Amino acid sequence: PILAQQYNTSVANVERNMRYVIEKAFLQGNSQMLDKLFHNLVHYDNGKVTNTEFIQSCTDYLNSQLT
Repeated sequence: PILAQQYNTSVANVERNMRYVIEKAFLQGNSQMLDKLFHNLVHYDNGKVTNTEFIQSCTDYLNSQLT
């Protein structure tokens, strides 16, 4: 809700755009990097991760790069 308020949009729009980015990343992204970030989180029914898993994995990766 905070991000949606900050950019004067709805929570539904934020979530939809996140799903779009995840979809594009898994269709057109660097497969080696995707495996590095999400190696054990990919759901076999749709081949992607959830919004929460995406955020957590990216955060973990970025934190590991800063230390």
